[in-house]
Amino acid sequence: MDLLISILAFAFTIAVLVTFHEFGHFWVARRCGVKILTFSVGFGKPLWQRTGRDGVNYQLAAIPLGGYVKMYGHGVQAGDELIDAPADQAFDSKSVWQRIAIVAAGPVFNLILAAFLYWLLLIIGTTGLKPVIGEPAPNSLAAKASLQAGDTIKSVNGIAISHWQQLHEKLLGGVVEGKPAELLVERIGGFNDTVTLPLNKLNAGDDPGVLFRGLGIEPPGEGDVFVGSVVLGSAAAAAGLQLGDQVISFANKVITGPQQFTQIIEQYGGQTVAMEIIRNGLPQTLSVTPALVQGVSGQCGKLGVGVRAQYTGREQLRTRIQSGPLEAVPAAIGSTFDKAWLTVSMMWRMVTGTISLRHVSGPITIADYAGDYARIGFTAFLSFMALVSISLGVLNLLPVPMLDGGHLMFYAVEVVRGKPVSARIQQAAMAFGLAAVLCLMVLAISNDVRRLVPESTNAAMQSCAWNGQ
Repeated sequence: MDLLISILAFAFTIAVLVTFHEFGHFWVARRCGVKILTFSVGFGKPLWQRTGRDGVNYQLAAIPLGGYVKMYGHGVQAGDELIDAPADQAFDSKSVWQRIAIVAAGPVFNLILAAFLYWLLLIIGTTGLKPVIGEPAPNSLAAKASLQAGDTIKSVNGIAISHWQQLHEKLLGGVVEGKPAELLVERIGGFNDTVTLPLNKLNAGDDPGVLFRGLGIEPPGEGDVFVGSVVLGSAAAAAGLQLGDQVISFANKVITGPQQFTQIIEQYGGQTVAMEIIRNGLPQTLSVTPALVQGVSGQCGKLGVGVRAQYTGREQLRTRIQSGPLEAVPAAIGSTFDKAWLTVSMMWRMVTGTISLRHVSGPITIADYAGDYARIGFTAFLSFMALVSISLGVLNLLPVPMLDGGHLMFYAVEVVRGKPVSARIQQAAMAFGLAAVLCLMVLAISNDVRRLVPESTNAAMQSCAWNGQ
């Protein structure tokens, strides 16, 4: 059932995002007077097709990993197909600025969709936690900066913070950019203080979980720990752990939060222990043997689960995140811009080697996350779709031939030179772009497979600080 949910959620996500992306090209091309031949969601053999009254062939194809809009004059000439259209309806007959608008419309529509989804989330409203922190982990950046349990983060680098998700995003952005963060903190006594966190000292190549353990900032109160994902072939999978299981105890130690759960797992690498859970309201005891892995700080245990927490005991910290229709517009646009900029920053740091290429995800990981968010709830799934839509938009704007950004690069050169790039250069660049895209796909899928299989016991770069995940 979990696999089916993941497949359906992934198919729905890709279908919506691809349709919206291609509709951007389609809509602007029609406004520019270009004749559209085919509007396809998916590649390969058509599974369904119909010719509309406008003469466009609308179709659903077998490979649901993209789509395309076939236009007269854009790689299709009058001699290639039986086309009854005047020459001024050809894509190539349009001005360079019209061609730029048509090509840019796809990624721009993805960003518009993301902004709309964030706007919708603000209108519907969600529940979050106020940015009050718990006891900082020993020797963490927060502890060294004299942050204390009960402190409220009011702003990060001058930007007001109202809930934990905002705080998480701003701090993660600071880590990726390698810049210190200036926090305005309201102390328990009611007075304000300014604290500087040297986020540049954290390794942006690490998993976000490692980053925030090194940072030492977590919500207060005890957290009920639930299994959010299970790595295929891991110790957790072998023990029979399932998505949604609530973890009660591990090795006879009561679990009070995700960080404590991780620390306990690290102590039992290679040892078989009892793990108490609640599944569908019924208590169960499982026998688990965490894998013993080698990390930068020595050998430690790794279970192979992703966890999520529901914090309890501090209900007064819960806050409603909701806005009116007009108030939500700038907030939604701001969220879209912030996440797009963070995506660009991470991509650039991957190119420069500052961030590991293991952060690149492929269709398997996206499908896994799609299923997880769909099971969590409607608003969580909308948030996931918005984030993937931003990623799709930004990825397509990269100046790589075969992508929309590659075509925009050619048109930018045409604007400067006053004439198009030669067909020979474009063909050579397209061959390079195709090779680059294929290499990216191989990298993404290999990363997906690496996440699905248990880590090798000689994985020297595995940090014991996050092996419980």
